[in-house]
Amino acid sequence: MIDKALDSALCMGCAACDAACPHDAIEMKMGGGKLSNHPVVNPQKCTSCEACLKVCAVLAHDKPNYDRPEAFAVWASDEIRASKSSSGGVFPVLAKYFLDTGGVVCGAAFVSSGGDLPRLEHIIITSADELPRLQGSKYIQSDTSSVLEPIKKTLRSGQKVLFVGLPCQVAGLKQYLKKDYENLLTLDLICHGVPSYELWARYMKERFGDEQVLDQTFRDKDAGWSASAHMGTITTEKRQIKQLAWQDAYLRAFYNNLSLNNACFSCKFSTLPRIADITMGDFWGVREWREELDDKKGTSVILINNQKAGEYINKVKEQFILFEPAPLEVVPRANPNLIRPSIPHRNYGLFWRLLSQGYSVEKSVEICLDDKCDFAIYNFWYVGNYGASITAFALQRLLWDMGYSNKYVNLVFNDEWHSSFAGVFARKYLDLSAPYTKDGLKVAQYNFKSFLFGSDQVLRPEYHFDHRKYILEHFLGLNQRRLMISASYGQNAKTFGQNQIGRILRDYYNTFFASFDYISHREENGVEVTREYFGMDSEFVLDPVFLVDYKHYDEIIANNKVELPKKFGLFYLLYEKDEPLYQKAIAYLKEQYGIPIVLLKPSQNLSVDTFLALFKGCEFVLTDSFHGVCFSIIFGKNFYCIEDEARGGDRFASLKVLLGLEEHCLAKPDDIVGRDIKAIDFERINSIIATHRATSLERLKTALDGRNTNESAKFGKIAMSAMVASNIQIAQK
Repeated sequence: MIDKALDSALCMGCAACDAACPHDAIEMKMGGGKLSNHPVVNPQKCTSCEACLKVCAVLAHDKPNYDRPEAFAVWASDEIRASKSSSGGVFPVLAKYFLDTGGVVCGAAFVSSGGDLPRLEHIIITSADELPRLQGSKYIQSDTSSVLEPIKKTLRSGQKVLFVGLPCQVAGLKQYLKKDYENLLTLDLICHGVPSYELWARYMKERFGDEQVLDQTFRDKDAGWSASAHMGTITTEKRQIKQLAWQDAYLRAFYNNLSLNNACFSCKFSTLPRIADITMGDFWGVREWREELDDKKGTSVILINNQKAGEYINKVKEQFILFEPAPLEVVPRANPNLIRPSIPHRNYGLFWRLLSQGYSVEKSVEICLDDKCDFAIYNFWYVGNYGASITAFALQRLLWDMGYSNKYVNLVFNDEWHSSFAGVFARKYLDLSAPYTKDGLKVAQYNFKSFLFGSDQVLRPEYHFDHRKYILEHFLGLNQRRLMISASYGQNAKTFGQNQIGRILRDYYNTFFASFDYISHREENGVEVTREYFGMDSEFVLDPVFLVDYKHYDEIIANNKVELPKKFGLFYLLYEKDEPLYQKAIAYLKEQYGIPIVLLKPSQNLSVDTFLALFKGCEFVLTDSFHGVCFSIIFGKNFYCIEDEARGGDRFASLKVLLGLEEHCLAKPDDIVGRDIKAIDFERINSIIATHRATSLERLKTALDGRNTNESAKFGKIAMSAMVASNIQIAQK
């Protein structure tokens, strides 16, 4: 029952439902990566009694604590803080009080599993000798399933229990118990979020193989107590490794919110009022409030969330050498998880995709955090144009599918894309580099093995030359391979030769082209331009939208939220100023086919998801767009396109000739009046595309692997570097 009622993206894995099920119908299982331990229901045992729903902490929980708890900065003795305590030593003081007065303590500890790796589980201890096992930060989700029932029995016997855990685990315990026990004190952590045990186990296996791991300390204070000095220690049967957090891939993923369970980002317990009696954590930022309260040995913050908590704290208060009231507003400044959940890293989805594709944890972290990829790509992914967005997506997924890691160069000095459909699409579907300024590009070049220029009209003289120039002059390193993939001029050799801007750029392009190891174009006339004007050989390859597996488009379409008509024709207009010219053609199509014609244009700012859904769902297409034609073909839609020579009509030339679609390309909108939209033989078209796809993919594979590197390109790179240096000197003068 619980698995149907609760989205796995919200489940915290507290195990209350497992413990509460009277029919043993629920089993807690690993989440397969970014999901927490989660309940799996055996339908043969489930009776739909809904006992699981009644104890679910996410579906229903009560937080009767103070809206404004009292906050304190706390130090235990230097001896306690110097032991296994991560910060000020609050927990061992409270735990020792419970143990000394006949109570028990429950917390997370590594437990030998009989295999190579210990498991992290909540255990119950009765002796102070066992206390060190529960101390210290542990950045893994622990399993609480085996302690909930014993805790209830212990409480019913009248014995005191101290339970320390994540807020969600405290909530699960409280829901399971169904009542407050005076002999129970709960302690929750200011929680950043947790990765799954599975991820940690995978990292350990990748790093140490069959070498037995005995213990891991995720944080100690060997390098001092500060957010920047976190040390981790891994102890195996053969060695002990100490390193700073930024040197360890697992810890880097944790601190940067790459590896947290998906549910952590929607956590209902990272807020005030808190769920536990007492909240504790590192008092990060205490130095900014009171410098003398940071003695580099660790300072804790505690929140007293109710009267019971205050009574217990009063019993141990004298054991602290510092117990200083603090303004509540000070605490969240450097501890934001006190009042809100963590926010996923922009590469969160990419991280898990890489892991699912077999990349190691360390390599996945390097790609996501350091942009250490096989290829950096530059094209027009950021402009408000559907074709540019989907071409970028197709090229990137094609490279990933072929086994090459890659990122799009994210230029922060261009911010026009953020609020457009292109920006939404890029953040959701594209793998972008860190934002780079012009100066940052010079450093960024060392993260990438190779540079890829294209696809789309990246060579058209009048389009975005400033951005291209920044890339070419600030980003290209002498040792990088440089590939041009399916790049378009948007015009034939004659038009390019007459283009005034093109003539101005010709000398610049001469050196630029000479520095490339490989050049390909999506139009045959592009091959002609490169040969005639720059004396370089190049190859024809299909546009990437035809090369990528079409299943990726269906994955995007599945996210469309706009309800479409049951039957409609599609008019996709790229050059919106021409809309009045199409009135007669649209009226004719409506009358001829008796169905509505849906107008789609970039200024409507509809999502790319909807763009693709419209092409897939329509009966036929009228368009002035090159990619409008491409997606008509991909989705098997009869179409007419209007070629505008002034706006790049030459772009259609190769495609229409290659596929024998000349009759479907008209000179002006009125030419459609009186015509039927002819049925296209898509079986024939798809056969032609399949042949050219195979050839194109083989050409790209050869180029991407570096098997046809242009030996003279190294001289071109030197010349390009010299030209850039000269331009910079002239500009400085």
